[in-house]
Amino acid sequence: SIQSSIDKKRDDTVISDVLSAQDIGDLPAPSLADAIETLTGAASTRDKTGALEISIRGLGAFLSSTNFNGREITNGSGDRSVNFNMFP
Repeated sequence: SIQSSIDKKRDDTVISDVLSAQDIGDLPAPSLADAIETLTGAASTRDKTGALEISIRGLGAFLSSTNFNGREITNGSGDRSVNFNMFP
């Protein structure tokens, strides 16, 4: 798992961080957004249900880009933020 994350980051053409499905399963996080929040520089917008959107280094969720299984995803609101509550 760690080696595949390192290989992905090494081969990527942009600055990125990778969290594999196995890593997410091993973390004691109740949601996907809480697991992503463990990455350095990632913070979340929270409400009573937990973490909702991720911002990177304080730039705001609308400026981040999220790829899920190699495809870019958004929440359809006109910016690039993603509501991570839509993932089980």
